[in-house]
Amino acid sequence: MHRELVVKMNGTYKRLEGKVAIITGGASGIGASAVHIFHEQGAKVVIADIQDELGQAIANKLGEDVCYIHCDVSNEDDVTNLVDTTITKHGKLDIMYNNAGVLDRPFGSILDTTKADLDRCVGVNLGGAFLGAKHAARVMVPQCKGVILFTASACTSIAGLSTHSYAASKYAILGLAKNLASELGQYDAGARKEQGAH
Repeated sequence: MHRELVVKMNGTYKRLEGKVAIITGGASGIGASAVHIFHEQGAKVVIADIQDELGQAIANKLGEDVCYIHCDVSNEDDVTNLVDTTITKHGKLDIMYNNAGVLDRPFGSILDTTKADLDRCVGVNLGGAFLGAKHAARVMVPQCKGVILFTASACTSIAGLSTHSYAASKYAILGLAKNLASELGQYDAGARKEQGAH
């Protein structure tokens, strides 16, 4: 009987065995849950976040296959360092999960929203996703494989669930994911969006 089939039958099959994944915003919320699931499924996981204590605590708890790297996803130098350090440590990058995100302010009218609110929300949510995808593609295209994931939001399907800045940033991620899928699909390095809520 084929080894993989036997492993599946025994219930010990791990879908991400041997894979290396970066999860931005991995210190809390959806990202922290993803870190645990990816780890349980056999991946080596790099947590990228600005919440150093939370991120390091998760890495310490899960063991040697999980590490933490401080990364502000809106800062290209931080994202470059994140990807380069991952490649140095693990030799490859299979999955880039662009999950980091912020809410700009408590829900309210567009009349109360400032340009600074918009800039911060778009800078982290869209800018961070863009930079994560760019630097993941930099290493995935030459290896002709890889997966780039994004956390979108229900606010892209149902109006009135979030602030205007947040909704705009999440809609933009949908466009980014579609464009990347078109460009990177030829290299088998695909981009996908996941619906979630931050």
